[in-house]
Amino acid sequence: MQVSYRRLKELTGLDWSAEQMADRLTLSGLNCESVESMARYLNNVVVGQILSLDEIPGASKIRKAVVDIGSEKLTVVCGAPNAAVGQKVALAKVGAELAGGMKISRATIRGNESSGMICSESELGLSADHSGTMVLEPSVAIGRPLAEQLELDDYVLNFEITPNRGDALSAIGVARDLAALAGIKVKRPEIRLHEAKEKAADMFKVRSDDPVGCPRFTARIIRNVKMGPSPWWMQRVLLAAGVRPISNVVDITNYVMLETGNPMHAFDLDRFGSREVVVRRATAGEKFATLDGKEHTLTNEVLLVTNGKRPVAAAGVMGGLDSEVSTDTQNILLEVAYFNPIVIRKSRRELGINSEASYRFERGVDPNNVERASARAAQLLADLCGGEVLAGAVDWYPQPIHPKTVTLRPSRCHQLLGADIPIETMKKILGDLELTASGGDPISVTVPTFRSDIEKEIDLIEEVGRIYGYDRIPDSIENKGPLFTPMHP
Repeated sequence: MQVSYRRLKELTGLDWSAEQMADRLTLSGLNCESVESMARYLNNVVVGQILSLDEIPGASKIRKAVVDIGSEKLTVVCGAPNAAVGQKVALAKVGAELAGGMKISRATIRGNESSGMICSESELGLSADHSGTMVLEPSVAIGRPLAEQLELDDYVLNFEITPNRGDALSAIGVARDLAALAGIKVKRPEIRLHEAKEKAADMFKVRSDDPVGCPRFTARIIRNVKMGPSPWWMQRVLLAAGVRPISNVVDITNYVMLETGNPMHAFDLDRFGSREVVVRRATAGEKFATLDGKEHTLTNEVLLVTNGKRPVAAAGVMGGLDSEVSTDTQNILLEVAYFNPIVIRKSRRELGINSEASYRFERGVDPNNVERASARAAQLLADLCGGEVLAGAVDWYPQPIHPKTVTLRPSRCHQLLGADIPIETMKKILGDLELTASGGDPISVTVPTFRSDIEKEIDLIEEVGRIYGYDRIPDSIENKGPLFTPMHP
């Protein structure tokens, strides 16, 4: 998983360097495998504007472009199919070294001198998209360094998250650990949602015929959205996370998923086919076409989101082709749900599809953050797409999932860790991790539903140890054998 360093700074307020964050998190159990500059391939890359594009005789896939870079006008040979006169683009000057080891030098192609290169996102190391030139916003300044104009003074922290830490598959989850290491609280974005008087529940119904596979499902309606590109600040966060920007609506759902850890999906409400959601298992032999254009023959292992008549999504895995948002979309049905990890794992295997959503659902998302994530996305859909949010979410949650209570004995913590950690320090650490600790001996700990991995006293002791700092714990421990092994009371 990849997270933007700037995003972590925003969520914590910490002024630690990217390397400090990586080191502290790794020592606490969140393994940061690498720290990479987003601008590592942007030396000698500037903003240019295409002044002209001319055909090259005998060449069908390349054209001669004249590009203004402020101090001079360069002639370059361009093969990007989407290049157009007037665009502001990323121009790699002679001497630039791009992703994949490409070095830019002067060249003569079909008799035309080329003194640079108009770049794609892939060539700049920003994403895997190599379909065409990276088109920049009109506001960027010609001739200025690209890294400066796109605010790419950022780093990407690459984490290897263990399967039990589904809570860490989000920017807020990583920031929570960082904040606990610093003894502070996470700074969650404030949600200011202005809703219409009309209620979503008066227009739409939701139910699950498989409450084991789908214990909770929420739907919001956002009308009169204006489709278009998302703002650069959002695209930058997505690129840092390795996610390709697509459109404002799709980008918002990905952005909030990366922020909160709650996957979500936006349907075109006018193409949805009904005014109800029914979650159910597939019938054997049922056909369904996913967003990637592939048709699947299903078994009853696959959980489906349907419109009561036909499938519209493979629940927790991928949306359907028939109800996807497009440039013509005006009205949105926003799904944010909680699906059973085991059921989604089986669905994903049956379909042969890996997605960002299934990756998170399989490891466990927070069922009690669903409504907040929905409100966060709805606010952004209103702010960035001009949408009108109908009042309330249609929320099917007949059997709420409650936090667990786990007891921690300070004496047992002392015995296993071999460190005389004060009781108040234990409680402070647990509180900074957003676990509610009360009492003294023993400590009663309420474990929120975002930490489904914490079930026993030993789990709490490990939390205390990793945040307190294993480097502060003596090497010699009286208790022999592995530190974190099953124990008897």
